[in-house]
Amino acid sequence: MPTPGRSPRWPAEMLALALLLCGFGLSAEAFICPALLAPRSSVGVAKTASFAGRPGRFSGKEASSVSPLFLAAALGAASCLARAARGRAAVEEALGAQLTAPASDASEQRILVVAMGTRGDAEPGFRLAAALRDRGHAVLVVSLDAYKAEATQRFGLDFRSSGLESVPLSQDYLTGKTRADQVYADRGWYGDAWTTVGEKIYEAAQEHQCDLIVTTSMGNTHCLDVAEKLNILCFALKFCPDIDGQVPTADFPPSGYPSGPGFMNLLFHVLENLNTVRAVFQGGFIPRVIDFRNKLGLPSQEIPGVMEVPTYSDYRQTLQANQPSLYAFSSALIDRPSEYQSWHFVTGSFSARGGGYDPTSPELPADLLKFLKKGETVCIAFGSMSLARTNPFEERAVASVRRQGRQVLIVDKDTPQEGLGDDGATFRIKSAPYDRLFPLCALVVHHGGAGTLQDCLFAGTPQLVAPVLSWSDQPLWGKVVEEKSLGLCLGAGGVPPSAAEWDAALEEVLGRLPAFRKAAEEVAPKASGEEGLEAACQILEESMA
Repeated sequence: MPTPGRSPRWPAEMLALALLLCGFGLSAEAFICPALLAPRSSVGVAKTASFAGRPGRFSGKEASSVSPLFLAAALGAASCLARAARGRAAVEEALGAQLTAPASDASEQRILVVAMGTRGDAEPGFRLAAALRDRGHAVLVVSLDAYKAEATQRFGLDFRSSGLESVPLSQDYLTGKTRADQVYADRGWYGDAWTTVGEKIYEAAQEHQCDLIVTTSMGNTHCLDVAEKLNILCFALKFCPDIDGQVPTADFPPSGYPSGPGFMNLLFHVLENLNTVRAVFQGGFIPRVIDFRNKLGLPSQEIPGVMEVPTYSDYRQTLQANQPSLYAFSSALIDRPSEYQSWHFVTGSFSARGGGYDPTSPELPADLLKFLKKGETVCIAFGSMSLARTNPFEERAVASVRRQGRQVLIVDKDTPQEGLGDDGATFRIKSAPYDRLFPLCALVVHHGGAGTLQDCLFAGTPQLVAPVLSWSDQPLWGKVVEEKSLGLCLGAGGVPPSAAEWDAALEEVLGRLPAFRKAAEEVAPKASGEEGLEAACQILEESMA
């Protein structure tokens, strides 16, 4: 039986054989390219894919037979990162003959934004949707029910449910080491909801008669299926470089792997991609994928004596391999690897810029402002990482700050009682707008989410990053914080730091606050000048021009 939270591993000799069969000398792009992973003669039977969408977007061609390896790569979501090319030219380069003239006026597009995931995924999606709406486009949002109030009341967006209330962060998420482990951990709650989520997205796309889909990683596979059915374009929306093996790079390893020389980092990415392939099959996702695609009228085929697999059209294969993507993080923090392609765009962060206030964010409560004015405050903000509270990340951080003699603010959506504590030096609040809060704090302790990191940067506030999930982007951003001298990183996720480790890290970071503030003030202007939302909107508009 597999260990809970960890997906079953292939033996080393099986991985070596898989590498040999895949063609070890292939480039990063070729490794995930469906044309190479699914040669026309490899499976045998080809069927015709039916395109039921409006004409004038992509030309439907005969479906090609698909190998299981390509299918699992599709479930891994997204493709490469960005070069500086923009808009239509890059999309034409990505999709080639599959791309035809747009069907409608690029200045008035009907856009579906699928903003699924934790709050750190959903809120930037809402920001993008609101920015597109303000530029005259008709925008509909699909997200989790937990974020409905924020989408409709704060951002004024038209909202449809994905059929899910929230993302349950089980203990398996904490014990998992790599993205493949996370995929395997999702086999229960997300696997069971797979068809329902897909149907909700498809219903929203039909209702909205959308010209374009933009989706976060959690909804990407569903959205690629819907884009194939409706014959439209689908952009991926990401908030960090690919750290899951989907785009092998020599610059850094995938999350959960040790950093090595460039060729070793590349190898680790390939191994992680193969492990994710295995997790998709072992986790039982394939029948769910087939079920949803069959409901869309998209074909599947039987590999005699093996299994049934989906059959993807030429357009879907091309879009999967070369999916245009928006990367909403700052190049002031991390360079774009040279392996990434022109149809992926580093836009800059979607956060409030330069420490400026977001006009949609509420004022801070008067009692909190009074507390902050009493003295230098350490803010502990693990956001939607409930595992930081069910495991002693937050608890030990609070205790350590108090041992340092500092007053502490805890932002915790699950706190039973808000307000000032009995000791007069502890304040708890369920939520607060970071763009207003962080400039008033001496230090922010957080999990390493991309949005929280950017908000700290723009506020000029030093950071202590304590990653919770070792398979996520959190360890990468913790490393970036240290490399840019914006603060320190404590641990690599998966295990709560000990009380002694918290004490040592806090003592060091509190002693170096002036240097960390100075570094943030030097990096922030470049990051804030990127105008991420403006860049993303222009790219989407140009891609449809």
